[in-house]
Amino acid sequence: MLAAMEPPACLHNCIKQMDTVETLLDSQLEHDFHRVRTQALRNVILGLFRRRPATLLPFTAVKGRLHMRAQRDLGIRSVPLDQIVGSEGRFGEFDRAFNPRSRRLIDPWKRIGRARYYGEHLPPVELFKVGDIYFVRDGNHRLSVARALGQTELDAHVVEIETNVPLPADLDEAELERKAAQSRFVEEIGLLQVRPGAIVPREASDPGTYEALRRQIDCHQQELAREQGRVVSHAEAVLARVRVAPRAMSHTMLK
Repeated sequence: MLAAMEPPACLHNCIKQMDTVETLLDSQLEHDFHRVRTQALRNVILGLFRRRPATLLPFTAVKGRLHMRAQRDLGIRSVPLDQIVGSEGRFGEFDRAFNPRSRRLIDPWKRIGRARYYGEHLPPVELFKVGDIYFVRDGNHRLSVARALGQTELDAHVVEIETNVPLPADLDEAELERKAAQSRFVEEIGLLQVRPGAIVPREASDPGTYEALRRQIDCHQQELAREQGRVVSHAEAVLARVRVAPRAMSHTMLK
């Protein structure tokens, strides 16, 4: 019988080196995961003191409260990571900076980190763009690892959904309620229909402000009808009101 051939010494050394690299990489990824998870806990506490949002916005909440218009595919483009503020399905698993909040995320998180280390191809993150902010449709873990590694932007497949009010990067659920009232007001008075491209009045801290503005438009409609001796449409009243005093409307709705 032929004696079993011993693998060459260089092969033994290569295997040992690979095992060492894997062990070191696994240890580093474990350390990085616990570092950013600890930061997520800190961010929750800091958010309470600084009154800044520490949690991701649910895309479904934004979609359900604001008037959405047409959507269009913007293709692949570079997106600043600090403008990605929410998620479609995993908003409870990461904080606002996409730090993982639960230890059960460690395995998929480490898989992404390992793939990046070995230069494996990863598909682009998929995002919804609403106003100036973005929501993750797919790729929450990829985004989390990218931020942990210090990236400030990444390439993503973006679908833009138009809405009738501007959305700031620091939007939280409390302000979302005010934005919802603002969105309803703009839609109800038909501002963007009668004057496309009009500057949308700022949101009011008191929703009753919108009711007062609606009454102002109704009164203006009646005044125009009396002055001109004809029936004046609601659209004409809105257009005349915005044309006469766009700054007055905006000032009335300041926080």
